[in-house]
Amino acid sequence: MEILDAIKNEKMIKGYKLSVLPDDFYAKAVKHINELKGQRWNISDVDSIEYSIRTDKIRTAIRVLHDLITKRTAKIVNLCFDGANRENVGVTLEEKEFYDEISKLIRNWREKYTAQIVTKKVLRSVIE
Repeated sequence: MEILDAIKNEKMIKGYKLSVLPDDFYAKAVKHINELKGQRWNISDVDSIEYSIRTDKIRTAIRVLHDLITKRTAKIVNLCFDGANRENVGVTLEEKEFYDEISKLIRNWREKYTAQIVTKKVLRSVIE
């Protein structure tokens, strides 16, 4: 799947749903960008149109990949906040660790402050 196709698909899906990406999407995207860089290095004339075209393709691929990561990160955080099951949301293998860490942070934060709220309520009821 091309990087441009991936961002188009991600933008088409509204809400917090994730588009389906291959499990190794990010590794392939980085490999693709590195291949584009390698192709550019094979061009000796840095003032040539071909060199400029390759440079533009690299910049576009990096920008689009960054946009995709930003969009999917926001969706994943929202899915974690809602307590969605990781197996049912469509994260890639590469995103699973991130999903698990964010879920853990949210769960721990909720437990910590819920416990404080409950403790304060119990103390108030005892005092009153």
